[in-house]
Amino acid sequence: MLFLVTGVLLIALHKVDALYIYLAWGYVGLRYIHSAIHVTYNNVVHRSSVHFVSDMILVVMWFRLMLQVARVI
Repeated sequence: MLFLVTGVLLIALHKVDALYIYLAWGYVGLRYIHSAIHVTYNNVVHRSSVHFVSDMILVVMWFRLMLQVARVI
């Protein structure tokens, strides 16, 4: 849900750039890997590690957007 809200805000605020695109594709790719692990061998350590990295990408996107809205960047 937060990823979708991020995308909508980026489009509405005209803040989309190449870095956001790369981060978004990284997030989507990691969520795909997370799902693939879940439906195949379901190793919780591997799955949670991938989930954590994807969450950190989302945090970076939100933090960067927050700084841009506050006109720091």
